[in-house]
Amino acid sequence: MARVTVEDCLEHIPNRFELSLVAGYRAKCLMSGATQVIDNKKNEKYTVVALREIGDDLLNIEELKQNFKKDVYSQNHKNSVVNITKIEEKNNESKEKVNLLGSIDLDKELDAITEEEGKMFSDENLEVKD
Repeated sequence: MARVTVEDCLEHIPNRFELSLVAGYRAKCLMSGATQVIDNKKNEKYTVVALREIGDDLLNIEELKQNFKKDVYSQNHKNSVVNITKIEEKNNESKEKVNLLGSIDLDKELDAITEEEGKMFSDENLEVKD
């Protein structure tokens, strides 16, 4: 095959969206050091190599799809664990802030404010205009 076209690949993976996911996944595998099935004399990019492998029907597409699903699941699981850890850290920070605020005696503060306001509005300070 002189040139890779999407039509060549669609014979093996009929859904264009699925084709892009599988080809992208295969290209990432190649970048990570997976063995290339075709001879890449022209030193083509990994995406082209992945599409050539799919177009020439040199890969087990179902196995590639299963590996893709496993990798996506494990990535999402890792991300959710990280997110939960971040949430727990934020909760701990919030608890520390609450503890700092809790060390202030709010009753004394409110009494002082109330007493001060009471002085401002006492009969001595109020002038009655006739």
